[in-house]
Amino acid sequence: MTFDEYRINYWRMFLVLEKELVEALDYVELNTNNYATTSIVFSKLLLSVGSEIDNVFRECLGGAGRTNIEDYYNFIINKYPAIINQQVKVNDTTIILKPYDGWNGSQPAQSLIFWQKYNELKHDIVLNAQNASLENVLNAMAGLFIIELYRFDDIYRTQADTFENMPEQESKLFVLCSWEQKMRTSKVKLDYSLYDEESGTYDFQV
Repeated sequence: MTFDEYRINYWRMFLVLEKELVEALDYVELNTNNYATTSIVFSKLLLSVGSEIDNVFRECLGGAGRTNIEDYYNFIINKYPAIINQQVKVNDTTIILKPYDGWNGSQPAQSLIFWQKYNELKHDIVLNAQNASLENVLNAMAGLFIIELYRFDDIYRTQADTFENMPEQESKLFVLCSWEQKMRTSKVKLDYSLYDEESGTYDFQV
């Protein structure tokens, strides 16, 4: 998959979900005191974000057919071992998230907390209505954000025609801690013009 194909098919969905979360935060102040706050909007978001993480995990595996969280764990941890300790800063706050913290192979579904909360809500939205909290939605969104950027970097490293490892339209909510933004300067072409005094014309070059 090319960088643009990934951006169009996956990153655009992240931006849509992030926009919905940012709009919801007009009504619930973004701080840890409100972590337990639940709403039907958060319920919709957690289900949507969890489903999209499932899609991105599957894409990381090369679009494999029938997969589960154990398959995802084995592949993701082997390919991106640093994901366990990866931190995400929430813009304009002191909040630091580690959504993959504690994820392990002995209980891959239960140890990935935001995934467990998403699955419980998916299977019973009445009994597990409390799972639709600000904290769970934030961590699920941060988890999606991390794996998206890891995938962009993957494409950057394996495809020489990719200019950079970051999408042009970046997240408005999150910043990936200890992330190196890379660019191939050899791909930069500056437009410039040379003025010819004798002819009185510009010679445009690329």
